[in-house]
Amino acid sequence: MERKAGRLARFVRAIGDSAVYVGIDVHKKTYSVALFCPDRNLTEGYVCPADEAGLAEQLRGLGCVIVHVVYESGPTGFSLARRLIDAGFCASVVAASRIPRVSAAAAKTDRIDAAKLAIYSARGLLHAIAPRRFPRRWRFPSSPDEPSRASPQGSAMRQEQPFGRAGSGHWLLRMAQARAERSRRSLPARFPAAPAAFPAPQPTVAPCCLPPP
Repeated sequence: MERKAGRLARFVRAIGDSAVYVGIDVHKKTYSVALFCPDRNLTEGYVCPADEAGLAEQLRGLGCVIVHVVYESGPTGFSLARRLIDAGFCASVVAASRIPRVSAAAAKTDRIDAAKLAIYSARGLLHAIAPRRFPRRWRFPSSPDEPSRASPQGSAMRQEQPFGRAGSGHWLLRMAQARAERSRRSLPARFPAAPAAFPAPQPTVAPCCLPPP
């Protein structure tokens, strides 16, 4: 414990007031936490028990400027993100299928996965499957709305109705529909509307067929 506290204290002193991005590899019993400072290109990490309130207190007690906290979707759901948002952090949940993967991956460990999440977040390479703290119109689903977490391989996350890929409730679909409606209304007036119906053609008579006067 003293070694971890010493490493974190040295990391905080080294970065000063620089921005820090946090990646978390979430498991049922433990959290692997990685801190990344892009300005100094420094990374530090540690492992803690899977306690949502305890993790929020640890991050708040570090005394550094944490810009963004991100973790991969899974059977834990959005509860950790809600706890971090309540503590004042900007938190996002990302889909495992949309995290960049290298062709020749090195050894895969929880510490490396957490560090990748922090680095990718600092470089803007991650896309949240649920909105962050700042847009007030879109929020994480509440605990009663969240399905059972007992399903394997995070299927509970894929069955989330408010933020699923399918269905009329998808917030991205609603935003796209609103954008298309605004574009339709802003069309220039120089394009006249098509007539409702074209007039019927009038019959014509050839001059040679006219009766003599």
